[in-house]
Amino acid sequence: MVKLNINPLVIGLWGLFFLLITSPPFNVSAETERLVDQAQLLSEEDKAYLLEQIEATHSEVEADVVVLTTRDANGLSAREYADDYYDQHDFSEDGFLFLIDMDNRQIYLSTSGKMIRYLTDERINQTLDKAAAYLPNENYREAIDTVLTDAVIYYRRGLPNQQGNQVIQDGNSFLRIFIPAVIGVISAGAVYLAIKKEYDLKKPTYHYPYQQYGTLQLISEKDTLVRSYITTRHIPKNPPSSGSSTHTSSGGHTHGGGGRSF
Repeated sequence: MVKLNINPLVIGLWGLFFLLITSPPFNVSAETERLVDQAQLLSEEDKAYLLEQIEATHSEVEADVVVLTTRDANGLSAREYADDYYDQHDFSEDGFLFLIDMDNRQIYLSTSGKMIRYLTDERINQTLDKAAAYLPNENYREAIDTVLTDAVIYYRRGLPNQQGNQVIQDGNSFLRIFIPAVIGVISAGAVYLAIKKEYDLKKPTYHYPYQQYGTLQLISEKDTLVRSYITTRHIPKNPPSSGSSTHTSSGGHTHGGGGRSF
């Protein structure tokens, strides 16, 4: 009878090898990758710089920030491609995605969750106007950096008042209104008393019987226009909406956004 001397270390190594070849690929990070340069528009230096900016923006706005480039939109519009990519990957409800679509020759900024309210239509249009100016010279890094910078600026400014955010006043506002009002009342009272005192007649000592001896006879009557006044008032037009228009993606999620051709 032959006794086999099997090293436990060898068994462990073979077991690990079998586990590795039978397990599915471990690729969780690809689901949440925030800079995806499918179109290969960026150099390694550009990617390193933009990854730092994306992380800084993410920390500032407390929402997901995604940058995506593509040369094949799979027959979709830029808006559809941007919305679907955000929905189909493991990003949070709050965030935005900036797409450079070389297939449709468009850039598109898709917003989700709270970023719909911060990045309004007007703000998106202003941002895309600036970003699009870099594209004719293929300066994709600056275009992306512009979007990230503006997102932080608008987030710090807060929500436009027309969207219902509360305008907070400091505690001295009441005093600034109350004190001048009291002074105004006192001044008006003093002026009134002075005028009343000046025109008050002293108590008469003699009463003339004017009802007995006084007569009045009207000879003629004429109306004379002394002056006329015309009052005009400017009726302001309603200002353009400062809100965000939204739509529903193919996955049933609500998005805001806007795009530009280049």
